[in-house]
Amino acid sequence: MQIYEPDYLMIAQDGNLGFFIKSGTEIIYSNDLGALGSLDMKTEALNIEMFLNKSDIGDL
Repeated sequence: MQIYEPDYLMIAQDGNLGFFIKSGTEIIYSNDLGALGSLDMKTEALNIEMFLNKSDIGDL
């Protein structure tokens, strides 16, 4: 993880989908764990509260 996305900390996982917070921000991102470093991160929420309130996240 630190080799491919050193500025991100993984905070949750749902199958092959990882959820990350970027260093120095509150924004939550997601990415396919098999594609780290090759695909851009997708913005999921502007902060952890919004992330936790999303209904489509499931039981992370």
